[in-house]
Amino acid sequence: MEVQLDMRIPFTVDRQAALDAVRAYVGAWCSSATGDVLRPESVRAVYVPFWRFRTTATCEYQGAWDEEQDYEDSDGDWQTDTDRHYISGTANYDLDDDILLCGAEEYTDSFAGLFPYDLSQAEDDVPNNTERIDIVSCTVTAQDAWDEAQEGIRDFLAESIEDDLCGEYQTQSAEVHELNISYGDIVPECILLPLWEISFIHDGTTYTVRVNGQTGSVCGDLPLAPRR
Repeated sequence: MEVQLDMRIPFTVDRQAALDAVRAYVGAWCSSATGDVLRPESVRAVYVPFWRFRTTATCEYQGAWDEEQDYEDSDGDWQTDTDRHYISGTANYDLDDDILLCGAEEYTDSFAGLFPYDLSQAEDDVPNNTERIDIVSCTVTAQDAWDEAQEGIRDFLAESIEDDLCGEYQTQSAEVHELNISYGDIVPECILLPLWEISFIHDGTTYTVRVNGQTGSVCGDLPLAPRR
């Protein structure tokens, strides 16, 4: 698969805004009374590589949807009767921003709580050295990322078909039992996502908080705020 490199989401959250977001995140630890408890030890801006895959998926499926009817029984009580309808069909989906796999193994678990990023804002240029932003090396190949992505894609497509069936038949229950997927041309792109890493030391332990460099969303582990 041919790889298109050097796309990036620009930083729109600057250093001060990232620090402000972290102060709000840690709450009482950064109040005026305890603001010196968790002073930042390091503040680092990084670009982390992610693989994005553009493709189309043709899905041949077998499944079922349920039709529920309420009725009044002979005792005057209301009951629900469920009829199951079995169905098969073909559905087509365009896959674009739905597939993102981290391309740096050490950052695989670092983005929980930081998504989404607005990938429509991606720019086709290379960050320059004057920005003083580190670029994390991509250690996962496009093929390995695609192999890992397919399980998640399968679940996503099955859920999409079930949602479409619920909408089409006006039901709250639909299931996909069998699913065969074929893909069109697969175009991988290595896209750089902006991230702030802010570290603190408290009682001899280093805590790292991460900030989405585009939206300001925050995640990370910190000691519990003190009780008052």
